[in-house]
Amino acid sequence: MSRTPAHAERRRRALAPSRLWIAFTLALALLAPVIANSRPIVLDRLDASGRVISREYPLAASLLGEALTPLDFAEREERNEVRATFTLVPFSPNERAGDRKASFLPPGAAASAGRTHLLGTDRHGQDVLSNLIHGSRLAISVGLIAAGLATLIGIVLGAFMGYFGGWVDTILSRLVEVVMGVPLLFVLVLAAGVMPRSIEATMALIACFTWTTAARFTRAEFMRLRNADYVLAARAAGIPMRSLLFRHMLRNAAAPVLIDASFTMATAVVLEATLSYLGLGPPDRASWGALLASATSDAGEFRWWLAAFPGAAIFLTALSYNIMGESARDELDPRAA
Repeated sequence: MSRTPAHAERRRRALAPSRLWIAFTLALALLAPVIANSRPIVLDRLDASGRVISREYPLAASLLGEALTPLDFAEREERNEVRATFTLVPFSPNERAGDRKASFLPPGAAASAGRTHLLGTDRHGQDVLSNLIHGSRLAISVGLIAAGLATLIGIVLGAFMGYFGGWVDTILSRLVEVVMGVPLLFVLVLAAGVMPRSIEATMALIACFTWTTAARFTRAEFMRLRNADYVLAARAAGIPMRSLLFRHMLRNAAAPVLIDASFTMATAVVLEATLSYLGLGPPDRASWGALLASATSDAGEFRWWLAAFPGAAIFLTALSYNIMGESARDELDPRAA
């Protein structure tokens, strides 16, 4: 069925919310230390009588890696040396309230010094909004890096399988089948129990067990292209094997692999959230899954805001990646033209 301009316009409109959400999450991840770490964007320096001496812009210093730490700012504010004139989220993700009554505060609850927890607090009295913003850094980094590594591994192995065939294809195909048969969540849980918990190890394990689909797509495309006229001509001209595989053939075989990378990103985000929900994620990093796990208190009481906000973030991020992958597949599928 051929595409009409109206059909293409409807598809672009349907894809726009997904692109906006991914762009919004990426912006939060990049600017999280600035907007949600108790670092004011505009800061007035005061003299002993409380008069404004000069004005500082910690936002610029934050981007240069020279920002005030939340503790430094709090101490200077207490001594009446500085005064914040513009802040976005006045809480750091690891800032715990000393009073146990600050745990499980509902959205809009007032805190000390006139500050407000817009999305409430968790069981430790930490601000939910600040942890959501910083949790986007973990979700985006896991999705991009794990999917990128998985795609790279899949492309290299799939190219060898499809181009050489024979015993190379047989051995690597058996390897693909073995890896596909391993339950990834079980491996991640087992690794969290015997290895130091780190986001780097999690990303590496996800990449090592999610490259199979990219390898199968690359293998199929290279098997289709290895007898093409331009490939035979390049081989006769003596072009090096590396250039032939990854410069000439890969250009015509990359579309399905790139589409699969979008689905791998969604899988990586959900897997990381699952590990954090089980308490096996990085202990020193804000995570959407960890927030979701604290929705139920030790007494069994359910706190809706700790389920709704991080759950919505996980759902929207995974859904956006999947929608972008589906749209790219429809656009790049020649049978749909």
